[in-house]
Amino acid sequence: MSDPCPQCGGLGLLKSPRGSYPCSCQFQKEQLARVNRIGIPAKFAHCTLESYITGSHSLAAMQMARRYVDEFIPGQTKTGILYYGSVGVGKTHLGIGILRQLVEEKGIEARMVDLRDLFDQLRASYDDRNQYTQESQAQILASLLKADLVLIDELGAAKPTDWIFETLELLIGKLYNPAKPVIVTTNFRNAQPGDPYQDNEYKRAARPENLGDRIGRRMWSRLQQMCKPIEIDGPDWRQKK
Repeated sequence: MSDPCPQCGGLGLLKSPRGSYPCSCQFQKEQLARVNRIGIPAKFAHCTLESYITGSHSLAAMQMARRYVDEFIPGQTKTGILYYGSVGVGKTHLGIGILRQLVEEKGIEARMVDLRDLFDQLRASYDDRNQYTQESQAQILASLLKADLVLIDELGAAKPTDWIFETLELLIGKLYNPAKPVIVTTNFRNAQPGDPYQDNEYKRAARPENLGDRIGRRMWSRLQQMCKPIEIDGPDWRQKK
């Protein structure tokens, strides 16, 4: 148990000749609660913009992150950022850093979602045997759709299926229509899907998959409107570490 606030003794209020007013510790508690509501996994708990190590490959991405925080206006900013590049270059770190700083400095409500975890939750919600114990699809998505800013992590990581495409259309569509800003990270090249009528079987097999292949042409096109694409290249810092 933490020690009580030295200013208010844990009451949360300070007295003055004009009456009582909230102690600053209440603001700090609410700020911490908003950070906790982001849903940052424990392995990323250290991620802030200050702790991000900038190299020549990521300087532009960091500059964009700081500018985005400075220029973000709650309820008015409509455009987000799409960070793409190889694994281990700090895309998720930057995305979390943006969310955390905006929550702390501008008091927004932000949420982070790993799509693979979200898909698992939604699949469980369709299980009739658990219909009374599992959250409904609407309940699962409600927290994301009410947030001022959403971080969609690992877009394209799930193997494409008809159900995955439909679910992505539902999520991205519900963020796109009201012009909600999103931060997106992906390990895939930011390019539209290949043309199945022009690419023969050998071409398709030889060409690396890109983001358009993983999420479909329509959702890829929407993301280009919703986000400014920023590529981060460089070595895998996990391997280097």
